[in-house]
Amino acid sequence: MHSIDYLRTLVRRWRILLAGALLGVGVAVDIVLWTTPMYAVTTTFYVSSTDRAPTATTAYEASLLAQQQVQSYATLLGSERVAQELAARLSDGLTAAQLQGKIGADVVPQTALLVATVTDGSRTRAHQIATALGPVFAAVVESLEQPPDGGPSPVRVTVVDSASAPSTVSPRPLRDLVLGLTAGLLIAGLAAVLREATDTSVKSLDVLRGLTGGPVLASVGTQDKAQRQMLREHRSPNTEAYRSLRTNLQFLDVDHPVRVLTVTSSIPGEGKSLTACNLALALADAGKRVVLVDGDLRCPQVCAYMGCTSRAGLTSVLIGASLLEEALIEGRNRLLRIMPSGPIPPNPSELLGSARMAELLERLKQDADIVVIDSPPLLPVTDAAILSHLSDGAILVVRHGQTRREQLARATDQLRAVEARLLGSVLNRVPSRGPDADPYLAYGYYNSAQPAAPLPGLVNGASLLGIEDWRVNVGGTKATAQSRPANHNHMTGQS
Repeated sequence: MHSIDYLRTLVRRWRILLAGALLGVGVAVDIVLWTTPMYAVTTTFYVSSTDRAPTATTAYEASLLAQQQVQSYATLLGSERVAQELAARLSDGLTAAQLQGKIGADVVPQTALLVATVTDGSRTRAHQIATALGPVFAAVVESLEQPPDGGPSPVRVTVVDSASAPSTVSPRPLRDLVLGLTAGLLIAGLAAVLREATDTSVKSLDVLRGLTGGPVLASVGTQDKAQRQMLREHRSPNTEAYRSLRTNLQFLDVDHPVRVLTVTSSIPGEGKSLTACNLALALADAGKRVVLVDGDLRCPQVCAYMGCTSRAGLTSVLIGASLLEEALIEGRNRLLRIMPSGPIPPNPSELLGSARMAELLERLKQDADIVVIDSPPLLPVTDAAILSHLSDGAILVVRHGQTRREQLARATDQLRAVEARLLGSVLNRVPSRGPDADPYLAYGYYNSAQPAAPLPGLVNGASLLGIEDWRVNVGGTKATAQSRPANHNHMTGQS
């Protein structure tokens, strides 16, 4: 991954970063609130030689000796002997062991300076201990360095800086909050990168093309409840996406146009039913005679989207309980007919794979330009594979960020196994914002309030391409239309 890929990952996984930041700050706040305050007081000692008439040589040697000795004195500061002497002088109830845990020492590099730090939960007691430590430590050093003959000690320890004002060691709210936030973001960033590395969902058109081996016919944006109204907003980005799907289907194979089309997906919840309904409406709006068949006999959704109700349907026709004309419902567009699923049968796969189903599709093709079948997902059941085999081709709907690559590969293999033709795929619910956004879905033209000018070749919103009812007047220069009666049944030819 390049640096830009890491940045996109962090932007895409911003929820993980936010959770990590909140967690880090929360832990820091908890530490600040529950940590017992600690205060520190420092005292600085200077170690020197007691030679009263030093030469240049002896002064240098004394300086080296002092720097060497100061390392030992740093350890001596925390020794039991110093603590015992200090406990005897303070007489405040603290034991030598308790005092040892409160005293620390640091040597200033390349000097003979020694800094003692006393840490305690009480400001006053910390200052008292540091104040008493100066003379006690100097006395201990003098007694240890005194020669055996009783002469003066060659080393002197002098208090340079007496006990300072107590300073807060912990907690430090600002520092702790910054550290907590930083730690939370770092951990969340690592988690986001790891999550991205292990995420096998489909998020790009290139990946989708590579896995299916076919073209991506459309990229449809995220649809909320208000947008699932099937092309009512005639110039919204999603409406244009379905029209693009319609156009791409027309140009897939001009010599052998698709007459029966199955819309399916790998798993449930990818938007196949909504895609089938919108595609049928887009085809009807372009002047095609369309039959939309709800072939999902396990969880039918077409009537829920199209707002139709009927007791008869596909299963009714297949078992001979209803005539074909009784199962067809006129859609919003006069060129659209809808065949609901009918009663849910106990054996959907057997019904869909029967000879009657193949005969029914042939009958529908006689009076329709295209038959669109909404089928179940491929992986859970075999219904979609059966319908795809009976059709001229299948469209595979893939949900952005949810369908995994291995699921898509298995679904494609199932279509190949039944020798079904995969026409292409539709990437559904693509975000219009963020690193994975499709910039064309957010194009400002679609939100314009001005009416769109009619395109060349369009008359009253109906495309001249592939419409049998349109005829060219040989003696003139313009096209004329032969109208049908409003109650004409395109499936039976009866009025």
